[in-house]
Amino acid sequence: ALPRGSSVLDFAFKVHSDLGYHCAGAKVNGKMVSLKHQIKNGDMIEILESIHQTPKREWLQYVRTSKAKNRIRAWLKRRQREHSIVVGKEMINRGLKEYNPRGDDAAARKEYSRKLDHVLTTFKLKDEKHLFTALGYGQISIKNVMTEVFGAAAIATR
Repeated sequence: ALPRGSSVLDFAFKVHSDLGYHCAGAKVNGKMVSLKHQIKNGDMIEILESIHQTPKREWLQYVRTSKAKNRIRAWLKRRQREHSIVVGKEMINRGLKEYNPRGDDAAARKEYSRKLDHVLTTFKLKDEKHLFTALGYGQISIKNVMTEVFGAAAIATR
């Protein structure tokens, strides 16, 4: 049973998390309704899903159950983290091109790989993925990372 005022999204998440994540709409008693439509006891609900549909932050306003709220928040947080990893990787790649003193990409990558453990220790990070995440979230700067890789003298000339 769902609490009074629950939406079709609450219902979808109650059935299965994947159904909730991909819920694109619903029919209640044979009529199309929005995702925020509040369901009542005895309603016949058909959830319409799409593999292209993903949770949106606004969905948190439509759901009432803690299960649905927690699943939506977790999904959004996971996507944000994945995005920050991509951004962090791009920052490292650009940093290696921009800050490397010799202008040799292969040598810069080799130096980065050689100094990676030092960089992780300096910033108290577990692994390279955490480095990418911290860069993507803006918790550390690419200049500080490149200073650890190439040295302060090489960075100062840029």
